[in-house]
Amino acid sequence: MTNELETLLRSVLKDELKPLHDGQKRLETRIQSLEEKQEQTTLEIRGLQEKQEITTSEVKELHVGQVRLEARIQGLEEKQENTTLKIQSLEDKQDQTTQEIKVLQTDIRELNASIKHNTSLLTENFTGIRKDLRITTEEIRSDVDLLFTEVESVKRKTNRLERLIAK
Repeated sequence: MTNELETLLRSVLKDELKPLHDGQKRLETRIQSLEEKQEQTTLEIRGLQEKQEITTSEVKELHVGQVRLEARIQGLEEKQENTTLKIQSLEDKQDQTTQEIKVLQTDIRELNASIKHNTSLLTENFTGIRKDLRITTEEIRSDVDLLFTEVESVKRKTNRLERLIAK
């Protein structure tokens, strides 16, 4: 009877412990799966950290580039102010030249007939001077227009950089 009891006891224990044993195996499988996923997550986090470091580095480079760009824009603005002053100076000189021409024309009227030939030569010279001044003024205006175009281009690039930085 002990053998039967022992066999019966083993059978009952086996039946009772089997679900526990199966549950334990399932738990071990799930734990192993969770550990693998945790390792994957750790690797992904490391990758994100590396990407974040790269992004931080790129942002620093963009900041340095922006500082350089601002310095260049400042230089362009100073050159633009200098050009504006030069244009103003040229306009003043042109006004002065125009006034001098008026004075010379008054003086020419007072000269006698023997120097009319010289008068016509002086008039041609002053016409050439005005032409040269107009050409110089147009060249400077072209340079100013080009400068404005370049400043506009730089401003667009700055705006793009600012939008990129803002993102």
